[in-house]
Amino acid sequence: MNKVHIKRIRARTAILIWTDFMKRKCMNEKIDFGSRKFLLAVMLGVGFCAEESLGDFWVPQVTGHLGLGSLDEASGLAISRGQAEVMWVNNDAGDSARVFAVGLDGANLGKFKLDNIDHVDYEDIAIGAGPLAGTDYLYVGDIGDNEAARGSISIYRFAEPTVDMKDNSTQTVNDVERIRLRYPDGSHDAETLMIDPMTGDLLIGSKREATFNLYRVTQDEIAAAGGEKITMRLESSVAAPGLVIPFFNHWATGGDISADGKIISVRTHHNVLFWQREAGQSIGDAMNGQPVTLGIDGYQIQGEAIAFTPDGLGFYTVQEGEGTPVKYYEMPTAGDFNDDGLIDGLDLDLLAGNFGNDFSVPSKNSFLAGDLNFDGKIDLKDLFGLRNASIGSAAVSVPEPSGILMLGVLCGGALMKRKQ
Repeated sequence: MNKVHIKRIRARTAILIWTDFMKRKCMNEKIDFGSRKFLLAVMLGVGFCAEESLGDFWVPQVTGHLGLGSLDEASGLAISRGQAEVMWVNNDAGDSARVFAVGLDGANLGKFKLDNIDHVDYEDIAIGAGPLAGTDYLYVGDIGDNEAARGSISIYRFAEPTVDMKDNSTQTVNDVERIRLRYPDGSHDAETLMIDPMTGDLLIGSKREATFNLYRVTQDEIAAAGGEKITMRLESSVAAPGLVIPFFNHWATGGDISADGKIISVRTHHNVLFWQREAGQSIGDAMNGQPVTLGIDGYQIQGEAIAFTPDGLGFYTVQEGEGTPVKYYEMPTAGDFNDDGLIDGLDLDLLAGNFGNDFSVPSKNSFLAGDLNFDGKIDLKDLFGLRNASIGSAAVSVPEPSGILMLGVLCGGALMKRKQ
């Protein structure tokens, strides 16, 4: 019996046992959560999820560990775009109103106290434009609401402080602006805060719900409010697998948008989902498309933070816990199937060999095989999209039109052989 069969049996057994428990719960029957049967379902389910995550992930580089003992519940992460090798991190609920500057290796670069500001439940931090052109601002999201009981939430905005690499003492940040927000449809728990680099819009993503609801407020609305509460608008409701119930490890725990605005990411404890944004698309429209899902390096029970590097060639993650590792994931170059840094004839041969394959569900494997439009199929759309590959690409060698034409001939030949 191979691993695939074992995995299927474990998954089906866990589902059957779990379904039985849910049925009994709906009928108000007493459930023994300490029974061997219940524990077996949990163990099988966790084992199944763990195997799924390990089957399709990018191997990270551990660049260091968060060195501050007081930074033990890292919930949000943002990477400076103007200060090299500086990251900003915030603690979850229970801490004071402050943020931490750390290096890419997790080293302490200073604590920054927000003057005269409250801390209810900071969940995420983002970097983006603000009132003063040419200045980067930090946005700290006091948006956590486990009980969905808060009448409003707050975002704290201030100009990004300058970090002195030789002085990691505590500093005070003055002139912190409070942006007061409320949802148009009642209270929500949330852990995802993003700033759209193309429009400056502020976006908040919900948690613990049947859909991932994304809410938006514009910079003009923030300026016009003068500190009064602003009612956000629902941008989109995403029912993407891996982002919603019933499994808590699939709830959204953080997100970011690349500095060029072309890639949107939302993470869970279990994986990271990416959406490619076309020119002229809104964030909501882009997220209504099919995401690419990448498993994270092992199951991160308290993994809540993600941030793109300024060049968009990779992203960092951290999780809660003292001394937690800082992990860097390099984004793959679309079309560079053999990972040699070039899109050339060798990659054309690989695409030709995979032409006609149907992966059913977009994934890392389909992506590397040539699924450039993330629909799970290797077809002509990918062939003509090769010249416009953008995810993680820098200066790469892209074939000329004649090369694309030759690739079409090769792909057609490969497909005909497969049909014979």
